[in-house]
Amino acid sequence: MVGKEKLKVTKVQMEIDLTTEHLGAVTVFEGKNNFPEDFAVYQLFHPFLYFHQMKLSGEIDVNEINCCYLTRKKIAGFSVIRLHLYGFEDPSRLDSLFLKKCAEYKLVPR
Repeated sequence: MVGKEKLKVTKVQMEIDLTTEHLGAVTVFEGKNNFPEDFAVYQLFHPFLYFHQMKLSGEIDVNEINCCYLTRKKIAGFSVIRLHLYGFEDPSRLDSLFLKKCAEYKLVPR
């Protein structure tokens, strides 16, 4: 559902940039260059829903499923990495995205 609109989706194609599993948590990553002002939530939602359905069916045994939006920009000889960790309050709703935490790192050459 998006708002009050129920959407029927079949044969969804998705691309997953990276998925990790650590200590019972699956994290799906979407990566972009530069620092866009916004992003397409479905790029996190569809992979999240895929792993959520696998969890419900018992195909995977995990405690939580996270989504990480990662951006990178080169600035003056080093890279700035921004990580935003998201979840979905309602796994069936694209519009239930919420921010769990965020961080920024500077990668400098040695």
